[in-house]
Amino acid sequence: MIGMSSMTDMWGDIKIIYNDSLVNNLYLFNAEIINNTSKDAPKNMVVTFSVEQGAAFFLRETGVIKNGDVKLGLKLDPGYFAQLLDVKERWNQLPAEERTSQDPINYEIDHVITHRKFVLPILNRQSIASFNFLIAANTPEIPILSIGIYEPGVSLTWLESAARKKRRDLWKNILITFSFFGLAFPIMHFSPSITWAVWLMIANSFISYVIGWVLLSLLRVVKIL
Repeated sequence: MIGMSSMTDMWGDIKIIYNDSLVNNLYLFNAEIINNTSKDAPKNMVVTFSVEQGAAFFLRETGVIKNGDVKLGLKLDPGYFAQLLDVKERWNQLPAEERTSQDPINYEIDHVITHRKFVLPILNRQSIASFNFLIAANTPEIPILSIGIYEPGVSLTWLESAARKKRRDLWKNILITFSFFGLAFPIMHFSPSITWAVWLMIANSFISYVIGWVLLSLLRVVKIL
């Protein structure tokens, strides 16, 4: 978050001004699309970014493809950019007294300020497309940035943060350990022979691993992890 407009007894009246306009909350977002497959992505893919109503993109976004030390600047989709300029021009030409919330152009304005479309001319294997956005929001909640690529054979998956992955791996090991020792006691106590106990303990190592993964999946489904 860059700043938030507010009025408090302690700090007084705080205002965020951007291009002479008052902004309630201003956020800087960074998004990356990583091609971690063994294939190059289709050429000239269009990636669409969007935010919910009540938030808006400012015209200060940047996009770049990085492949090692090589960087390639990205441009907005020509069709989307033409629509954006057309809506802006028609709005500026509209007399102030005719600018009402019911005017049909408002629906077009809502679309262009809540969406951004970039063209990815190339995205080779192990390349990264990085984007920066300046987003304003009317509410104190952090806006949700959605990303979509509507290209046959291409799908997006969210990359786990390092901290989240570390916590998940810790719980996985805990659950597997508890499962292993939970089954080890009855195996050792009730096995008819040492041979049976050895074979059952070997099987227990695999069974405990499966049980640990199942329990971990259940915890993720109920959003505990």
